[in-house]
Amino acid sequence: MPVAASWKSAVVREPPLRDPSLCVSPAGRQSEGTPALAAHDVPAPAGSLYAHEPFTVLKLQGPALRAGPSPYNTPDDVDRLLDGLAAFL
Repeated sequence: MPVAASWKSAVVREPPLRDPSLCVSPAGRQSEGTPALAAHDVPAPAGSLYAHEPFTVLKLQGPALRAGPSPYNTPDDVDRLLDGLAAFL
């Protein structure tokens, strides 16, 4: 999936064994992300929530869509996330 040139990315060093977080904040569309992913049965709240460090490092304005895959997610869960992101973005 191509990433828009205006997007920022950062790696924040955290203690080992933490789950990764994906924060997406497309300009002007932040409020659309959660409902768009919910339509694909993907819970992805908007806000910094438990991803405070990346949210701060990226200097995101307004809510950011956050998804945090975990070891207990199935391949189907990941496919739904990717399909939902592709449809939304």
